[in-house]
Amino acid sequence: MDTGLLEVYRSLQQGTPLVVATIIGSRGSVPRKTGSKIIVFENGRTAGTIGGGAIEGDVIQRARAAFNTKRGDIASYDLRKNGTSADLDLICGGHMDVMLEYVNADKENLLLYGEACRKIANEQSFLWKALITRQDIGIVLERCILDAKDAGKDKHLNS
Repeated sequence: MDTGLLEVYRSLQQGTPLVVATIIGSRGSVPRKTGSKIIVFENGRTAGTIGGGAIEGDVIQRARAAFNTKRGDIASYDLRKNGTSADLDLICGGHMDVMLEYVNADKENLLLYGEACRKIANEQSFLWKALITRQDIGIVLERCILDAKDAGKDKHLNS
């Protein structure tokens, strides 16, 4: 089972909100591939990695700030020497975008992540759909799980 997903679910069961930071896009040479995640807790504890170093440090700082706004964000990083990522002066040579998702420990998220964990444990195929809306203070994600056999029927996935 995806240990990150299970970590999120267990935290939600304990009433602990968290931030999931996921690499959602990359070009060129980057430390980790698209889909890599780090989970950040309000007390500063982390699970997983998006590559370590200055980028991960910045993402952790942004994640900790998200506990105040209760909103996510998308951060872009230029990993070229003398790049534009707040003078981090990185040398990997690529570019990556990281989505930070604030996950509140509410009933809706508990049910959603619980269902995903059950489907994985039962080896059932499913799609994890997310609708991302940018607002003045960050992004808001609306998530749902679709059975793989029903995916073609979802008008939003076919547009």
